[in-house]
Amino acid sequence: MSEVLAAATIKEGKLDTYTPNVKWENNILSFEIPEKYKGKFVPMVSHCHNVPYVTSTHWIKQIGQEYIVVMQSAQDTSGRVFPPTDFTAVIVSTI
Repeated sequence: MSEVLAAATIKEGKLDTYTPNVKWENNILSFEIPEKYKGKFVPMVSHCHNVPYVTSTHWIKQIGQEYIVVMQSAQDTSGRVFPPTDFTAVIVSTI
């Protein structure tokens, strides 16, 4: 049965609401989880900015045993990539 291992909301580039096992620094969301879950989880990110329309996308650039690197891209054809500002992340176990 799956279980939520960690969760966080980043607002304006800063950690806003989060589970106690989460840290946010330099686009890296790190989380402490029990050994049995390391490498056995699925991270999910979702845009959470209160604007009339969305002009960017958040995505996971890298996944480690206890961290994810999140980036943000413009939704145009420019290819611009920049540090993420407003998103929610949830880490769910696969076992």
